[in-house]
Amino acid sequence: MSHEVKNSDILIVGGGVIGLLSAYFLQKEGAEITILDKAEVGKESSWAGGGILSPLYPWRYADPVNQLSSYSQKHYQQLCSELEKVTGISPQWLQSGLLMLDCDDDSSAIQSWTNTFQKKLTKLTASQLQDYEPQIGSGYTQGIFQNDVAQIRNPWLVRSMKSYLISKKVRFIENTTIKKIETSRQKVTGVSCESNTYQADKVIIASGAWSSLFPEMKMLDVRPVMGQMILFKTEPQWLKRIVMHNGKYVIPRADGHILCGSTIEWNGYQKHTSEKVREELHAAAIRMIPGLKAVPIIKQWSGLRPGSPNGVPYIGEHPDISGLYANTGHYRYGVVMGLASAQLMADIITGKESFIDKSLFALTAKREPTAEFA
Repeated sequence: MSHEVKNSDILIVGGGVIGLLSAYFLQKEGAEITILDKAEVGKESSWAGGGILSPLYPWRYADPVNQLSSYSQKHYQQLCSELEKVTGISPQWLQSGLLMLDCDDDSSAIQSWTNTFQKKLTKLTASQLQDYEPQIGSGYTQGIFQNDVAQIRNPWLVRSMKSYLISKKVRFIENTTIKKIETSRQKVTGVSCESNTYQADKVIIASGAWSSLFPEMKMLDVRPVMGQMILFKTEPQWLKRIVMHNGKYVIPRADGHILCGSTIEWNGYQKHTSEKVREELHAAAIRMIPGLKAVPIIKQWSGLRPGSPNGVPYIGEHPDISGLYANTGHYRYGVVMGLASAQLMADIITGKESFIDKSLFALTAKREPTAEFA
């Protein structure tokens, strides 16, 4: 038999990076928060991602994506320092820089992006590539280097965030099945789980690829997009830069681990790994960094991203149900957009002025699908 528990101002359904960061900003406003998750906190898309703090080819995305990303980029280092100071767990923010190989995108689009977002890119000739990353393979004709791109190690960010939030009295309910969003007279009242009904005046759906499965959230065009990655282990500093070619990338961690990813696969909610993709990613990694041919793959995994039609997330209040909010649909960029998205979510809930136009992310705002989602 269920019983009611009311000890929260806000319930957050989903304990990934988006949910954790939303709790971070809202607890600073004095809110009592409970985070509910169907599994362990942060073990879905958040755990699986690479943690590059930039869209891969940012000029290909709508301005709202870049606006959120730019805000996050300016504030992540400070956030990570605060988390480490409080918890002793470093999210491993590291300014690696991003080196794009043989990118033949329209130069006017790139220039427009650099002007709009005040970014600095360095164009490299073939002979300059190995000056920026000695492990680069031969055969590339040009490069674009963005020095200020940093990375975060997703699992460490999740651990640090959870530890921080526990220290701030945020409550975690893990491994619980969320059955229903409770409402009365077009106003949210809480969430029903397997054995309890948790009451709150505000509920945030931050359930990633699963967000649109709630009947109240069917208006959201959020679909699961699987991505697979592989992992190598080298000596620290053997590879120094994030390197990318044709949508695939390698990311060097401070301890010598190197990630290579990732794929874009439409399989519904089926999550798996395959030998074919392992070989595809291995070949891409070796082409970019030939020295990886002698390094064994030590792990392969997959995750489900919450795809939205053009990559612009849904951040806002439900148009018909007072107190019900969503913060989801970040596609491949939940980490880089996450900090800004959570700040925006807090601004919306508290009614404060924000750093960005809130209407761009409204649940009812029209999102024109890109070719990837059409």
